Formats: sequence, structure tokens, C-alpha cells
Amino acid sequence: MLHVVCNDIIEDSVRVRVSDCLLGFGTRIQDSVFECLLDDELLDRLVVDLGKLPLDEKDRIRIYQVCARCVDQMQIYGPGVLTESADFLRGLRVKRSGINELSRVGKRAVKQGEVTGNPQV
Repeated sequence: MLHVVCNDIIEDSVRVRVSDCLLGFGTRIQDSVFECLLDDELLDRLVVDLGKLPLDEKDRIRIYQVCARCVDQMQIYGPGVLTESADFLRGLRVKRSGINELSRVGKRAVKQGEVTGNPQV
């Protein structure tokens, strides 16, 4: 399941540690925003790892779960692509015309592949 993790950390050294932790689970899409493909076990591990960091009472971290239906409706403007993996796409039937790579933005496949079906994530 796709998760968006946002953070607002006051102390620079703690912010670096939070970012390093999040990079172990996903991809940075903005300075303090990460996309992470997490099953329940990985999500639990991320929460435990973040809980070990010396966060100030004013520091904030938010984890948003994004359902497959919402992922299909996402729109990306500017550089970058949606974070994907084979596990995340397991609910989709992918038709390929000799193409090994598929990159999606919203409902449309953008590299000569075609995504059909409804994801059940």
C-alpha cells in the first residue's frame, strides 16, 4: 500500500536522521515528503524506527495511507513519477508489448504498456 509520509522537524540534526530513516523505506518526493510502499509489517517497522528518534514535542510526522483507487486518480505535475513496485501493482493485470518497464501517472500508462483491471490492495 502506498503511504505518504510528511514531516516538519525543528532541529537540523534530527531532521537528517528522520530523512535517513524514511529513505530506508521509500523515495523523497519533496524536502520533507516521502512516498513509501509499505505492507503492514514494514509500516510497523517504520513506526518503531521513527519512535526511536529524539523528536521534540513540536516536531510533527504524519503518515497517510493512500488507497489504490486514490492512486489511480493521482496527478503529477513537474518532474517525477509515482513510486511503484511489483508488489504494489499485484492487483493489476498488466498487458505488455515487449516492454519490461511500466510507469504510470494517474490512470494512464505512459510507456507503451497498458494497465487494466481494478487494483485490490
